[in-house]
Amino acid sequence: MTNLTESIPSPSDQTVVWSPSMTVVWTLAIFCLFLFGQLLGFFLGVSFQDVSSEIYDAMFSGDEALLNRLSYEKDLFWPMALGGAVMGLISVAIAIRWKKGLTIKEYLHLNNVPWYVWGLWILITVIVTVGLELLASNFEDFQTPFLHELVSNSQNIPLLILSIGIVAPVFEEVLFRGFAYKGLER
Repeated sequence: MTNLTESIPSPSDQTVVWSPSMTVVWTLAIFCLFLFGQLLGFFLGVSFQDVSSEIYDAMFSGDEALLNRLSYEKDLFWPMALGGAVMGLISVAIAIRWKKGLTIKEYLHLNNVPWYVWGLWILITVIVTVGLELLASNFEDFQTPFLHELVSNSQNIPLLILSIGIVAPVFEEVLFRGFAYKGLER
């Protein structure tokens, strides 16, 4: 039987993490910076293509259908996801470093996971992803219009996978299961 006191933070641990109320404030601030990063990624994606006039016309006319179609056709989802996730990860790191006492690795409890466990979970993730992709490619019930549009219009599949399949989920886990949970577990 495991020792139940292992999950209870020590008094010294409580003084080096953000209080629950400050954790909520930081989480909201990080989420706002994540949204700003998505906007920044969107505008950077637009600026590197010759579609800025079309996009801006759709934005200022309020034509959401045209804006959505152009976002798919011009492959703007991966820059948005990458910009938001990178901005969010940087914000989490700043919030943790601002509170003196624990390193980022200690704050997020990354030091408790052996490397072979990381490898096992990466392998399981790859197997599940490939399995779901096989199901989606062979059975219509498993296909989603969003992913179909996203992949079929993307000019850069590796960056799409990196941003939406890896970096964005890492940011989500770091923010919610790492940073927010650590501050709220008290």
